[in-house]
Amino acid sequence: MDRQIMKNLAIGIAMTVICAGCASLGGSSNVRELATGDHSGVDTQEVHDLHNVKDFQTWWNKAYASFSTVPALPQVDFTKDMVVAAFLGEKAHSGFTMRVVKVDETPDAYNVEINVKIPGDTCHATQMKTQPFEFVAVPDNKGKFINWNVKQSYKDCSSSRI
Repeated sequence: MDRQIMKNLAIGIAMTVICAGCASLGGSSNVRELATGDHSGVDTQEVHDLHNVKDFQTWWNKAYASFSTVPALPQVDFTKDMVVAAFLGEKAHSGFTMRVVKVDETPDAYNVEINVKIPGDTCHATQMKTQPFEFVAVPDNKGKFINWNVKQSYKDCSSSRI
């Protein structure tokens, strides 16, 4: 087998093992990842708090509009939780990631922290347009004002070697 194919296969296996528990990672146990991906039908940067199945289904369908089959809608108990739908918008190449990592409630507001990683100059990215997105279930904000805190940082891929 070609060395590059073997290297890519090894990276894929390593990432699968490392990320086996990624849905529960991110800094807060009150964030439950429902879905994430690099290609969606939403090409603008948007965030939405969804409080019912109808709105969730609408944004789920928009996210998967470019797919031949829309995955089944994950179960969410809207009596306790809401869904955050976050879309990074269309990017010129791959390597961008976003994660809703934390929600904090204060007496006056509800703070949602989203981390966006931008590929640095040392990262190898495919020259294919992407539209990163994520859906998470979080405790309901009970009608409080939401502060969307988006934190951006650059990935340093220079130390990623096999």
